[in-house]
Formats: sequence, C-alpha cells, structure tokens
Amino acid sequence: MLVGKLSGLTYRGYLGDVAIPVLAALLVTAALLHFFFRKELALETPADDERDETPIDRPLLVVCLVGLVGAVVANLLGAPLALSALAAGTVTLIAAGLRAEKLLAQVDWSVLLFFAGLFVLVAALQRTGYPAEWVRSTEGVLGHGSLALTAVLGLGSQVVSNVPLILVLEPWIRSFPDAGHAWTVTALVSTLAGNLTLLGSVANIIVLERAKAKMGFIEYAKIGVPVTLVGTAVALAVLMVG
Repeated sequence: MLVGKLSGLTYRGYLGDVAIPVLAALLVTAALLHFFFRKELALETPADDERDETPIDRPLLVVCLVGLVGAVVANLLGAPLALSALAAGTVTLIAAGLRAEKLLAQVDWSVLLFFAGLFVLVAALQRTGYPAEWVRSTEGVLGHGSLALTAVLGLGSQVVSNVPLILVLEPWIRSFPDAGHAWTVTALVSTLAGNLTLLGSVANIIVLERAKAKMGFIEYAKIGVPVTLVGTAVALAVLMVG
C-alpha cells in the first residue's frame, strides 16, 4: 500500500504484473518448508478430543469473507486501497458486536509503539538529508539495475524493516529510468525480503510476540535465509521473463 501511494501503481496493474511471479515464489516456499520440516510434518497429529480448538463463529466468518472479497473487488475497480480496507474492517468489527473497551484491550500496544518508533527514526534520518546525499554519491556505483535494487532492499530491510526502508530509498527509486518497473520490483522484493530474518518485517515481530514457543534469531535465519533467497530469485526470474 505504501508503494502504491508513493508510486501511483494501481492495484489491478500491479496484480497483473506480479500474480504469476508471486504464485511461483509461494510454491517454492511451500516446497522448501515441507522439506525443512518433513520430520515434524510426518508426526501423527493429536486426536480431535486432545486438541484445544476455538469454536468457529460461522456468521462472523461469512462477514469476514464477504468483507475480504468486497475489498478486493473494490481495489480492482480502482477504489483507494486504504478506504476499501477501512470499510471492510469497519463492517467486520460491527458484525463482531464487541464493545470498544474489549477491542482496545486486545491491541498489542508494544508492537504499535515499536512500529511508530521506526517511522520516527526514518523521518529523522530523512531530515538529515543523508538519503538524498546517498543517492547522489552511489548512483554511479549502484546504477539502476534490478539486481542492485534487490540487494539494497534485501539487506536494508534487515536493518530498519521493509516498510520504513522504502521511505528512505524513495529518492533513489524515483531516479530509475523506468520508475514504474522499479516500484514494482520494490513492492515485490521488499515483501519477500521481510522473510529473511526476524527483523526483516514488522509482521515477523508480531508473530514472534504471539508465538507460544520462542524462537531465536539464528534458528529462524536457518529457514528464512534459504526460503527468501530462492523464493525471491524465482519471483524475479518469472517477472523478468514475463
């Protein structure tokens, strides 16, 4: 959504460009995860009476699916991404029938504070003028190739996370001769690069906070690094061929 706002790429146009590359990367990711966890997957699952299952609220599930389909259709028709997502989320919250205090009690404020802090740091970095100066000083070295953009996005996402990184790199990305293609690669690679390490994406941090079994940085990287490198390579290859 951030790339869409900065670049002007449409939901429908971007989907048409990356749908097949992303599906190819998803298949590769699934295959690699199945390979890495083949021993765990081979274990017998517990009997139904031993599982701790949460009852399914079927009416609410239907509302969620309708909201999701409605948001996708609205996006395809050209509606603003943020507005369609907000509308679908609002309908779902109303259907849930929960009071505001119960909803607020479920908000993970520590993650929101962490995310807000990242953007404060990025804004401060932009005010220093360093990103623009970096673009000028490295333009001759990095050039405007997709491989250079991929490398910078992949490594930079591990330092400041993928979303704030896009704000830092915006001047450089805009300087590409084919800015539309550069923004497409940015949206695709920055999303996949978030899987490389635990710090690559805020979503990873949210999952880690929610996980009952804590996971170490190295433990995650053993899976994240090969999955991300292979998946990104496949997605880019399909994108370039297409």
